[in-house]
Amino acid sequence: MRKVQIITDSCADLNPEQLQKYGIAFAKMSTSCDGVESVASLTWTESEAHEHYNKMRDGKRIHTAQVSSAEFGRIFEEYLKRDMDIVYIGCSSRQSGSVNTGIFCMLGHAFPIQYGFKGGKGFLVCLSTMYVIDWRVGLIATGIMVALLLTTKYMSLSTTVAMLLCPILLIPFGASVPVILMAAACALFMAVRHKENFKRLVKGTESRFSLKGKKKNG
Repeated sequence: MRKVQIITDSCADLNPEQLQKYGIAFAKMSTSCDGVESVASLTWTESEAHEHYNKMRDGKRIHTAQVSSAEFGRIFEEYLKRDMDIVYIGCSSRQSGSVNTGIFCMLGHAFPIQYGFKGGKGFLVCLSTMYVIDWRVGLIATGIMVALLLTTKYMSLSTTVAMLLCPILLIPFGASVPVILMAAACALFMAVRHKENFKRLVKGTESRFSLKGKKKNG
């Protein structure tokens, strides 16, 4: 099983000790004041934080900017090169455009340039996106996936069904139409990525999940 790296962004309420303890990385947003741009860091020293807030007390206007595509590319590539899966937990899309930018990380995970556009199936990134949109939907989807995996032993079937149900689950929780459509697009994308698995399921040759490794049918 591949190692998993959790990545968040500068909106996370985490201090340096927590980042180090849990091995969490973060994509850096930026701020600008009087035309000077600086990194919005989670590892600021106390004096740096005081300097930043003193500017606001003095009436300076500080602008914030979402994580850039270049910054996303930098941090995701760092861990993909280590052959690690990534769970991205970003600022809510109702607060920032970072989540919308992060959706493209799913495409980067599925079609990584350094591996000749051949990558993962996208489930882990899709599921982490659901947690960002609404943690309740993410939790329910995780429960569905685990329940199906324990009963059917088919990882491809379990993950795909869980993701396809996410757009429907978002409706009773009051998600907006654009968010539901985005979730549906992610789920359909992942389903298409599993088409070969579905063919093997129909033929009865799909491998079954086991903690000891994949088991072939028959």
